[in-house]
Amino acid sequence: MKRQKVKTRMNRHKERISLSSVFLTKFLALIISITLLPGCVGIWAINNSEKTYEPEKVALGDRGHLSLKYPPKRLIKAEVVDKWGDPDEKVKESSSERWVYKQKKLSWAGLMPFIIVPIPLVIPTGHNKASLTFSEELLIKVKCEEQKIHNGFICGLWVNEMLGGSSNRDPACYWGEH
Repeated sequence: MKRQKVKTRMNRHKERISLSSVFLTKFLALIISITLLPGCVGIWAINNSEKTYEPEKVALGDRGHLSLKYPPKRLIKAEVVDKWGDPDEKVKESSSERWVYKQKKLSWAGLMPFIIVPIPLVIPTGHNKASLTFSEELLIKVKCEEQKIHNGFICGLWVNEMLGGSSNRDPACYWGEH
């Protein structure tokens, strides 16, 4: 009888050890998983902005996109039509003509809060456009709408590396325009 009580106590003790080791294993797995996450908390505003470029410093990329990679030269109408095709819209002004090209991808606007992962709260706002103004055959003015992530605040582990800074893995905060 005494031996049976001792065995029962030992079995209960083993069960407690087994349950606590399972709990400990799950707890450690959770802690390790959390440390591997970026741990970001913050918010960013996303919208579109228009930027003006000097006509002699741009080249044509994909339709509606400008490129600053290629050797720039002042473009003429025929080169634009060869690369991008006919414009989506032509507007005659007093002494010039403005051609508007829509980009293929949708543009978005809204907020993006970060709570470990980004949560995009955005809506489509149409297509960004590139506007080229010609005087006779020569390009004289270039405007292009671009998607931007503006003014925000973010804190967490490894934020510096995500935003192009040092990769020393220090916790950091960042605010302002990206």
